[in-house]
Order: sequence, then structure tokens, then C-alpha cells
Amino acid sequence: MEYEKYFSKNYYQARQKFRKLSLKNNLKLESKKIIDDLTIDFAFLETQKKEKLLILVSGTHGVEGFTGSAVQLLFLKKIFPKIKEHTSIALVHSLNPYGMRHLRRYNHNNVDLNRNYINNFENIDLDKRTISDIEKHRHMMSPQRPAKSYFTEQLLHYYYIFKTIIKIGTSRVIRATSKGQNIYPNTVAYCGAKKEEETKYLESIIKKITKDYKEVIFIDLHTGTAKRNTLNIYTRNKEYKRKLKKVNKNTYLKDTKTKRGMDYIGGNDKLFLENSKAEKSVELTLEFGPFSRINSLFSIEHTSFLITYENMITFFGPKEKLKKARQKLKERFSPNRKDYKKFVIKKSAFFFEKLFKYF
Repeated sequence: MEYEKYFSKNYYQARQKFRKLSLKNNLKLESKKIIDDLTIDFAFLETQKKEKLLILVSGTHGVEGFTGSAVQLLFLKKIFPKIKEHTSIALVHSLNPYGMRHLRRYNHNNVDLNRNYINNFENIDLDKRTISDIEKHRHMMSPQRPAKSYFTEQLLHYYYIFKTIIKIGTSRVIRATSKGQNIYPNTVAYCGAKKEEETKYLESIIKKITKDYKEVIFIDLHTGTAKRNTLNIYTRNKEYKRKLKKVNKNTYLKDTKTKRGMDYIGGNDKLFLENSKAEKSVELTLEFGPFSRINSLFSIEHTSFLITYENMITFFGPKEKLKKARQKLKERFSPNRKDYKKFVIKKSAFFFEKLFKYF
């Protein structure tokens, strides 16, 4: 099927496809080495008149990059030829190449890049109660020991989570486990102790390419926080929230601020808005949904378990369980399902069609 060709088996295949299609379309291509032979690839083409610029970022959470890369390839093949005369484009492929290569959510320093744009790491946006919850209930975020069997760890995870929910409430558990923290480097949602190279590189790109533009739209591609075969679009911009309401069924417009209270700290949308030099700056976060339609709460908790389980094995072993744990993580965030892949490609094409009616 045609939609299958946009998805890649691994990071290297995705990078090769992106580079080849970018050069075929005469985009300027540069590669930023991050670690080993892993790179962030940046493709850019500017119109003579600086009016509109679209920025499309994939792979902030590495293992989610397979879906993001597929959307970028679709854009280059089907959308770009139609808009290249009047819209400049910038594509950042695999912002977290280490995470994509090794099927991890985090980078080589275990940092969640979508929690890393912080100007003062000694005073991050966490209240005292959340800090206390993180310290008291660290076992929720990664037990500090080697993993037992998959089934045993799953039972223990649910036991800890629901026990803690009863004690402090659902919203505090979600906030503690996902918003971001710089207390424990080897647990989940670690926002780091400084800006990572990937974050600084994206920051430099935004400052450099947005100068003198009248309007810039920044789109960060993710999977998660949505039911299977649905699309959640987050934005602070009320104008675009109103314009994009008719992106067809299975699409839900949400205010970025509603996400902030759950799991948001120092993300790419904040990075873009604070560094864009354009007259008008619009941020959109697209979340393609892999979660179960039947029971989204259980699906979210299962995802939380997989992230915790992989993180525990990464730091404490046993190493022989690591490959399987990471494959499960990939299947959760970029399912190898025909219906999912078809939905991502069809919905992306429809989304861009609607977007360029207003942009």
C-alpha cells in the first residue's frame, strides 16, 4: 500500500529517505552530529519574498519519530510541490536521533527534550507539593533495581500507581510522573540540568530563520495523548483553533494550557514562541493517537508502565530484556498497524490541505 512507504523500519532508513527526498526537492540540507554517527537533519528552502514560513519538527521524543518522519516525507512528496512558490519551509528531522535510533523516549543523557527548554534549571516550574510527591513516590517513576519479569513488574506498577492515586489523587500522580523534574537523572520525565545540544540547536535554527517573516507556523509532531486513529491538535492561538475546527472527524482542537497542568514544562512550543523573530508566530502540536479506544485510562497507564519498565532496565538491567522492552515501546508509540499508518497519512494530507487554506 502507498501509505506504507512513508514509514521506516529504523532510524537510518528514515534518515536516508528524508535526505534523498529533501535533495530531490532542491532543499538546502545540513546535518548536526549529536553522538556517534547520529544526526539531526535540517532541510530548508526559502522563497524570495519573506511572508510565510512553515517549520515541521519530528522525533522530539525519539521513539515517536517514526510517525513524525512519515508525516515529513508525505509533506515533501505531496504537499511541498503545491506551496513552494509562496511558502518557505524548514524541516527538522529527528530532533532526538539517539532516542529514535535506540527506541527510547529520551536522549543519550536520559533527558526528555520536550521538558528541556528552561532558562533557570535551579528554579523550574514545580510547586513544593509536586516536588514532595516526586521525592516520596519515586518508585512510580522508576524503581531503583533490576527488573523482574514483565508480568511481575506490570502488576507492581499498577499496584504502586493506584495505591498512590488513592493517597494523593490522579492529577497529582500525573503531574509528578510526567510534567518534568530535575531531581533524579535516571528516572522518567527528567528535564536535565542544562539545555541539551539538541535544544540549543533548535533554538539557534528558530532565531536564524524566522527573521523578517510576517507569519511563521511551528508544528511539533508527536504520538500519544489521543485515542487510536484520532488526532489531537494543541495550540495557544485562538485564531487557528477556530480555523482548524473543520479538519474533519476524529480531530480534536485543544488549548495548550490545558496540557500544561498535566505533563508540560519547557517544551518546544515555548522555545519557538520565545525565540521567533516573526511578526506573527503560531505554535501547533500534533498528537497522533495510538491509545485504545475502549479504555483510554488503562491504555495511558500501560504506556506509563512501558516507559518506566524500559527506563528501569536501561539503568539497572538485566540487559537481555532491553531489546524486547524497547520494541514494545516502539509498538506503543508507532504501532505497526495498517489502520494506524493509513490514518496518519490520510489525516496528515487532509490537515495540510486545510491548513494552507488559512496560512
